[in-house]
Amino acid sequence: MLVFVGIHLSGLAPAWSADGVSAESGESAPPSMRFTAYDAEASSPEGTTFQIAHKNRTYFLKIGDVVPGTTFKLTRFERKMRKQPNAAERDVSELTVTDSISGKVVVLIIPPPIEGKVPQGRA
Repeated sequence: MLVFVGIHLSGLAPAWSADGVSAESGESAPPSMRFTAYDAEASSPEGTTFQIAHKNRTYFLKIGDVVPGTTFKLTRFERKMRKQPNAAERDVSELTVTDSISGKVVVLIIPPPIEGKVPQGRA
């Protein structure tokens, strides 16, 4: 079951600056590529399904898959939770993609949920 743990807000995920450069790694990836959700019930990263939005299409991929229309391959996933000032935890999980031609590594961070909305699976 795919659990929506983040919703994209403004055209760029929080990991990206306005010019499409990853805030984490400083490397560029297609600014239209976004990590939007993952299967939180999977027992391992290899069994996890990731939802990737790219060029007005949604793809459900696993580690090792290439994002269609790109040379970026899903290479690593790290589930992370960050404690907020109000004591709540926020999902800041990271999905690493690697350009199979240049070898550049880019970390995509799941975007936060829209304030006031609780995505399915977080209630």
